Amino acid sequence: MNARKMTTQEHTQMALEFLAASDREFAAGERLQASEKLYGAATHIVTAIAQQRDWQYRSHRAMKNAIFRLEQEYNDPLILAGFLAAEDFHKNFFHNDMKEYEIEQERPVVHRFVARMLALLDDSDHAGARTEQAVRHHDLDDLAGTWVDDPAFDQAIEAMDRID
Repeated sequence: MNARKMTTQEHTQMALEFLAASDREFAAGERLQASEKLYGAATHIVTAIAQQRDWQYRSHRAMKNAIFRLEQEYNDPLILAGFLAAEDFHKNFFHNDMKEYEIEQERPVVHRFVARMLALLDDSDHAGARTEQAVRHHDLDDLAGTWVDDPAFDQAIEAMDRID
């Protein structure tokens, strides 16, 4: 069977859906499924970026290499920190060993990571060499991106903010 390759847009949408689903499942006490969906959100958004940039992404090593490249390109150590937090949830899926306070501390880190990656998808200067020296920003557009209305993102945020 020859499966169709998901598009960058489909990976992005899946990341947002997994992010919202993880919040619903944590609220319902389903820690294992919620943990894996949080990791899935992170990996789908990294896959979208890797596809967009024509980088390898079909293995754990390739995914980690993409993270290292992004961290260097943007001189942003929070990129790696966000992905490592997502990996903690992947481990939790198998071992269920995260303490409640760890979950509460790391969930927002993964949410911010996904948001940061969404902003990088829109970065048209991604091929520029940013690794030689730190980038000095005169405004925050290049650092944080610019706002673009996205109904799917708004729906995902509403679902996260909803109290069950």
